[in-house]
Order: sequence, then structure tokens, then C-alpha cells
Amino acid sequence: MSHFRCPSSSLVEEAGLFEYQAIKGLDESQLYTEDEDETTCNKVDTNKRCWICFGEDTDSVGRWVNPCNCSLVSHEQCLLDWIAENQKITPLKKVTCPQCSSSYYLSERHSLPLVLMSIVDSLVHTAAPYVTVLGLGCSLLITSTTFGAYTVLTLFGTKQGEKLIGNPAFWTWKTWIGLPCIPLVLIASRLKWADNALPAATLLLLRLTGVSYPLKVTWPPSPAVLFGLLPWVRLLYNNIYALIQLRLSLQRRNEVATVNNQRVDERESEFLFGREGRDMGVTVIGALLWPSIGSVVGGYLGHSKSVRRYFPEPFQRNVLGGCLFVLAKDIANLVYRYERIRQRRSRRVVNFNDIKRRAK
Repeated sequence: MSHFRCPSSSLVEEAGLFEYQAIKGLDESQLYTEDEDETTCNKVDTNKRCWICFGEDTDSVGRWVNPCNCSLVSHEQCLLDWIAENQKITPLKKVTCPQCSSSYYLSERHSLPLVLMSIVDSLVHTAAPYVTVLGLGCSLLITSTTFGAYTVLTLFGTKQGEKLIGNPAFWTWKTWIGLPCIPLVLIASRLKWADNALPAATLLLLRLTGVSYPLKVTWPPSPAVLFGLLPWVRLLYNNIYALIQLRLSLQRRNEVATVNNQRVDERESEFLFGREGRDMGVTVIGALLWPSIGSVVGGYLGHSKSVRRYFPEPFQRNVLGGCLFVLAKDIANLVYRYERIRQRRSRRVVNFNDIKRRAK
């Protein structure tokens, strides 16, 4: 049987048409009117769903709230828990609707102590990151200053070092800047770009400390002269070291004839020149330990009469000991890398049948 949908009387009157008469044999319950459709739509609209717990009328209990002008509805307890979670760090934070960004307004009890303590708590949480950064900066400054003072005492000796540093109560801004810079200069001395920056930085540091310029070179050299010459000695030494590496690399390339071995030779050159396997942690530790190692080597050199004749001061022997340590370390490093290359050249893959024959 067909179903007929009758227009409403208002539409009929507006159109100026006659009303439909009831059709014989047709049940009125089978007719759908606009009023019934609107009722059905309203029933659908009343089927609420919480946007927090996704619960509906049929499977959840609790008071429903609609705190803003958008379509989001929720259980009151769900929304209160969600607001409390958002205000966990900052209790005075304004919580807004995630869809329309309208602020949620709550009816709650207020008291003067609670408001004051909430403001204090918010200020503490806001200032905590800045205080942490300030504390770490002060700790780093104190640590760098202590290490700088330890370096001076180690290189110059206890008596001479205490005279140079003086009483901490009378330190000037130059001392507070110079001592923390010592570990930074030691670490920077191990980097490639230090060849261009350290000579000028050393002269600037000597001027800040009040040393007259130009320096008078005497023998045995004074501490100011040694500090001024060390960057230039380092620059000369690095260039000589690079020339030795280049010569060894060219000598090995002349021994290569085939294309495949040329590719292997390029990898070996990278390994020999130190671009493979560099560890920044080892570099930093080695730079910071250089004064202590130089002091130990300088102490052993002090037992030699000939060394004491040309280097009478502990500071001079300690610097000499540090330079000798760097020289021995670089020679050992070159030998180690060269032996590693020879080991790589001697490598051959053993066939499985050969392994079985050797096992027998």
C-alpha cells in the first residue's frame, strides 16, 4: 500500500489550494505530518553525548551542563575534573572551551587566604624556570672560576699561583672574567677555528690583565711571554703536523695502482687525517686535563739538572711538560692510525671450506 504525505494547512492556505479530503481505506496513522517529523527531530536532539567521557543518556548518569554557546555538552563532574586537570599547575588559569574558545565560568567559594596563596603559587611556578636558569648559570660560573684557579695553581705552583690570584675578597671584575675563561680557552684550543682566534684573544687577555705591550722576550721566558707565544707555537705545530700527515698520505697514494685500491686509499686518508672516529667528549676531557698532566710531567722534568738550568721556574717546566705530552700523544696517535691502516690492508675474507680444513 502506498503512503501519502499531506501538506500542512498553512501551506495549503498560502498556495490558495483546496484541502485534501480523507482517502477511503487509508489509515490515518500511516500519514506522516510535519509535526510528527519535528517531534522526531527533537527526540534525536535530546540524545546528548558527553564530549569528555563520550557517555550518552542511555549509558551514563549525572547532571548535564552546556556552559557555552556551542554544541558541546558534558556531564558536570566530567567538566569539573577536566577543568581541575588544566588548572593543576596554574590554579588561576582561565579554562576555555576547546571548540568555541569561550571561557568557562564556575560558581565556587572564595576566601582571601586562598586567593593570596593561589597568587603566590602562580608566581612561584612562573619564576621557577628563570630561577633554575640563574642557578645553573651561577653554578657554571663558580665551577669555571674554581677550575680556572686550580689551573693557575697547578701551572704556576702553589706560592706563585696564590700571588697571582690574590685574596678572593679583593678580586676585581677582570679576575671574575679571566678565571672562568680559562676552561673555555682550553677547550677552544682543541678546535680547528682556534688557530685564527687564539693569538688575538691571548693578546687581548694580556692587555686586560695590565701587561705592558710589546712584550720583552728574555730567557728564561716570563709567564706573560709564554702566554703570548703559546698560540703562535700551537699554530706552527699544527701546520707541521698537517704537513707530515699530507706527506704520509701522498707516500701511500704513490703505492696504489688500481682503481679499487684508490677508493680504499681515500678512506684511509680520511682515517689518517683524523676525520674518522673523533669523540667530542674525549676532546673536552683531554683539554681540561692538560694542566694537570703538564704539572705531573713538569714535576718529573724538575728532577733533571739540565732542565732546571734552562727552565728554573715550576711554571716553565709545567708548560714544557704539557707540550711534550701533546707531542708524544700526537706521535702515538699517528702510529696507531697507521697501524690500523696496515691492519685493514691485510684483511682477507676466509672461505668456509678453509675454516673447516683448519678445524680438522
